[in-house]
Amino acid sequence: MKTISDSHIAGKLILPLLLFSVLLAGCTNPESPIPIPLPSTTIAFTAFTAPTDGTVGVPYSYSFCKPDLKSTSDQCGGIKETTNPTGGHPPYSFTLGSGTGFPPFGISLNMNGVLSGTPTAEGTRTFSVCAKDLDGNQECQTTTLTINPAPTSPAPTGCTEDADCNTGYCESGVCKARPQPQCTDSQCESNLCKNGKCVKCEVDEDCHDNNICFASKCVVNNIKVTIDDSSCTILTYYGPSDQAKKEGWRFAHTYSMRISGTMTGPEFIHFYLQDSPIVPSWDGSFSCGAWTTEPDYEKQSHSCRRPANSSETAQWSDIRPSFPGEYLPDDLNVAFDAKMSDGPGSEILAEQKLVVSCPAENR
Repeated sequence: MKTISDSHIAGKLILPLLLFSVLLAGCTNPESPIPIPLPSTTIAFTAFTAPTDGTVGVPYSYSFCKPDLKSTSDQCGGIKETTNPTGGHPPYSFTLGSGTGFPPFGISLNMNGVLSGTPTAEGTRTFSVCAKDLDGNQECQTTTLTINPAPTSPAPTGCTEDADCNTGYCESGVCKARPQPQCTDSQCESNLCKNGKCVKCEVDEDCHDNNICFASKCVVNNIKVTIDDSSCTILTYYGPSDQAKKEGWRFAHTYSMRISGTMTGPEFIHFYLQDSPIVPSWDGSFSCGAWTTEPDYEKQSHSCRRPANSSETAQWSDIRPSFPGEYLPDDLNVAFDAKMSDGPGSEILAEQKLVVSCPAENR
C-alpha cells in the first residue's frame, strides 16, 4: 500500500496557510486599535548662538533652554513645550561636558540650562554643554563665552569730594562752580544744607545755632526731663518679726513709691527711669502719656519712646508698691534717675535725679 510521507503533507499545507495569512492581514477591522508611534529616543539640541559677552563684576545670565528661562528655579520642558532641546522624554537637565573646559570664573551652569553668576576675571573660555532627558538620552554642544574687563573711571585730577571745592562741587576730579545754592536748611529733611546739597550731620558742631545732631538730623536742642512730684507712704506697718530681728531692724514696713514728671524731645528719642536700691513692685503702673512704652532695654528700668507725629512733650509717672511681706528698713532712701538718649547704650542727652525718703514712723 502506498503511503504519503509527513514531509509531503507539510509541503502541501504550507502554501495555503501563507496565502490565508496574507489575505487575513489585508482585511481591516474597525475595532482593532490604531498603533501609536513611540516617542523619539533621541534629543535634538541644535547648535546655539554663542552667549553674549559678559563683563567683570556685572551679573550675567544666559538660557540654553529655549524659550529663555528667567530663573534658575524654572523647569526646561515638561510643562511648557520647548524649541530647543526637542525630542526624547522631557523635562531636560543640563550638565557640562567632560574634556572641553569650564565656564569663566564666577559663572556656573544650573541644571535647567541657565548659565548665571558674576564674572570675576576677564578672558575667553570654551566649554561643552549637554542636554539630557529623563531616559538618559543626551546631546552635547560646544560654545565660547568672552568676559570683558571691568570699566575703569578716570582718576581724579583736582578734587575727591565737594568739600575740596569750597562753595562749588566736585565732578570727575574737577571743581565746578555752583551758581547758587540748590537747597536751604528748611528744605532738607535732615535740616542741614551744605554746599547746595542736603547732608546728614555727624556731630553737634555740624548744626547751626543751638541745634544739636540727633539721629543724623539737626534738631532744636529742647531735650529735657523733669521730676515734678514724688512721695513715699506706708502701706502697712509690721511690728518686730523674726525676719526683722534677724536683720537687726527695729521695725519694718511696706511702702508705696510714687514719682512723676515730664519728658521733651524730638521724634524717636528714648526716656529711661531707674531706681536704686531696686524696689520690687506689685500692682504697680508705669505710664508714658502720649508716648509709647518700650521694653526694658536696661536692667530694672522703665522706658518710653516718642513715636512719629506725636506731641513733643509728654507726662510720665511710676507707681510701685513694695511686695507684701517685703520688709524694708526704716531709713530707706530710693534714688531715682530719669534720663533721655537716642537709644540703648547711647550718650545721655538730658538727666534728672532725685532721692525719695520714706517715712520712719513707729520707730
